[in-house]
Amino acid sequence: MKKTLLLGAAAGLLLSLSAPAQQIQALKKVKAQDPSLAAYNKILQEKSRIIREAKKGTTDRRTIYANLRKGLAVLDKELLAFLSKYPHSPKVMAVLQERMGLLNFLGKRGEADSILKEMEKRARTVSDFKAVALAVARKNRDGKAGIAYLDSALKKAKAKEIKAAIEMARLIFLGNNKEKQTAILKRVAKEYKGTKPAELARLKLQALNLKKGVPPINLKIFKDIDGKPIDLSAYKGKVLLMDFWATWCGPCMRELPNVLEAYKKYHKKGFEILGISFDLDRAQFEKVIKERGMTWRHYFDGKGWGNEIGSIYNIHAIPHTILVGKDGKIAAINLRGEKLIEAVRELVEGAE
Repeated sequence: MKKTLLLGAAAGLLLSLSAPAQQIQALKKVKAQDPSLAAYNKILQEKSRIIREAKKGTTDRRTIYANLRKGLAVLDKELLAFLSKYPHSPKVMAVLQERMGLLNFLGKRGEADSILKEMEKRARTVSDFKAVALAVARKNRDGKAGIAYLDSALKKAKAKEIKAAIEMARLIFLGNNKEKQTAILKRVAKEYKGTKPAELARLKLQALNLKKGVPPINLKIFKDIDGKPIDLSAYKGKVLLMDFWATWCGPCMRELPNVLEAYKKYHKKGFEILGISFDLDRAQFEKVIKERGMTWRHYFDGKGWGNEIGSIYNIHAIPHTILVGKDGKIAAINLRGEKLIEAVRELVEGAE
């Protein structure tokens, strides 16, 4: 299932009709001390319900469209209430992004433009600048407009961390141009050393040269769903499968029985799995791993295609697998089905 950049609110809405689960950006954890997180999660659940209800009992696009307009107009009031009640919530940028897309769909371009300006003022992180740049590109139906926005933002920025974030956001417009990606990553890693974007740039540089026979990129700066650092070097002496997947991904779920079979057969012999979820809805993610008996280790950040580990590894389609041998080096990339099971068997039963 491939990542797609859609220009235009209508195109984005059609995507939501075919895969509503992808439109929910779930929380990493709903902390009792911050009620805004629970409120945000509730809004997203309501959005998912509206999309499901709009399609209920009909396949007629005009009827679905009319139902959506009615439901989303009500949702807009909830978004406004959130922004009024929780002006300092860590989810304000996400809510602004939701509201801008909603207003564009409802045809309220002027209001959507004012939201975009507010997002420009608030942008601080790589994901913030990516969101704004993509919104500018969609508004103008031209990727060059998004790049121009980043150029302008860089000239105005003063803080080192902000400048590094803006530079990293440029990657979304480079596609698979490895030469240009490398140039930006090297510049960020060198000129902005000590910032989080610079560390991400360093890791992404390693990923550009990822291949069979080299160690995978270590992920100690990330934590699994139990809050433990993901240190891949700790798996040396065992066979590890890094499985990039999502519950909404049909091919991933069709491949799951093979992954489960391999785990059942070889786990006690030293086979481990690290699942890296591209899900947006944490509740759906947790439901599936429990129901399907996926008892191995998992990483979830609720960012969908913006998944931070997936971004570092340059994953643009799922399912995607990386199989690491006992020597701590990559043994195979993107194996599936019987080939995956057989490769695991060979590595597990092979010499230390």
